[in-house]
Amino acid sequence: MTLTQIEENVNKLLSNLNHEQFIFDFLLSYAEPKATIARLKKGNLNQLNTKGELTHRKKLFFKIVTKYLHSAGMEKAQYINENIADVKAFAKLYDEILKNKEDI
Repeated sequence: MTLTQIEENVNKLLSNLNHEQFIFDFLLSYAEPKATIARLKKGNLNQLNTKGELTHRKKLFFKIVTKYLHSAGMEKAQYINENIADVKAFAKLYDEILKNKEDI
């Protein structure tokens, strides 16, 4: 399987995204055998009993993580307003560092 074939398969997967079947479709896009996918769905190859986690020995560990949703733009980040005095002080510090760097 070539990189272009994998890319095409992943693009097809993303255009027809099914959250319940995502990991299995993803494995199929990398030409994983359908028999292996069926066994993973049944739980015969999955060594974890935790819901939402899937393992395939020495090949895959899949876990849905919701802790970092803000980095994906799914959660509003709250920023602390910067004090203008801090910004000016940092600018002066930066300028001094640049001056001293030229002397080196």
